[in-house]
Amino acid sequence: MRQERREHYRVATRLNAKVQAGGHSHEGVMENLSALGAFVRSVRNLELNEEVILTVESTSIRETAKVVRTTPTGVGLRFDNNLFE
Repeated sequence: MRQERREHYRVATRLNAKVQAGGHSHEGVMENLSALGAFVRSVRNLELNEEVILTVESTSIRETAKVVRTTPTGVGLRFDNNLFE
């Protein structure tokens, strides 16, 4: 069985999100969220370690983050700050 490495619990979501990076805006769907990160589906052309701003529709979430994972379907982001502190 695979051991969970995450420190913070993740919540499944389905919220429209915008990721801004390098003067461009990429639209996608935030599929999960934790205190320190999120996975956004359908965000393309982002590089590992790239600094971004994540804005989530219908919420007050607007956070700076770093791309820590890329997949063919989206990106994993790590927030610069804990959402709950």
